[in-house]
Formats: sequence, structure tokens, C-alpha cells
Amino acid sequence: MDKKPLSQKKIDIPKTLLRPDEAAKILNVSKYTIYRLINEGQLKGTKIRRSVRIFGSSLEEYIEKNIIQGI
Repeated sequence: MDKKPLSQKKIDIPKTLLRPDEAAKILNVSKYTIYRLINEGQLKGTKIRRSVRIFGSSLEEYIEKNIIQGI
């Protein structure tokens, strides 16, 4: 088991486009939360025809931006 603090762990997120359900699985939230984060501008994505895709880099940025130090 890795004993590094969360802020020092490398999260393995693909550098490609993710479906909302894939992004939701990574964040352990519902796909509806992913849609809300996109609508709020917290995640960046694109539409391919009728499908939404989230940029893997946007997901990494979101995680890094929301790291908390101590609770």
C-alpha cells in the first residue's frame, strides 16, 4: 500500500477523451455530477455529434485544484 499523501500520488488518468461514466468512475461520483461540473465550467469537454466527452487533462486539473490540506 502506498503511504504517500494524496497530494503526492500520481493519479493514472488517460490523456484522451473520457465518457461521462468513465470520468464519474474516476471521481467516484454520478455521471450527472459530471454533467453539472461541465455546465458549471469546472470540467472541460467537447461534443462529438450527440455524445459528450471530457478531456482527461481537465479531470487532472480539477483534481489538483480541489486538493485539500488537512481536515
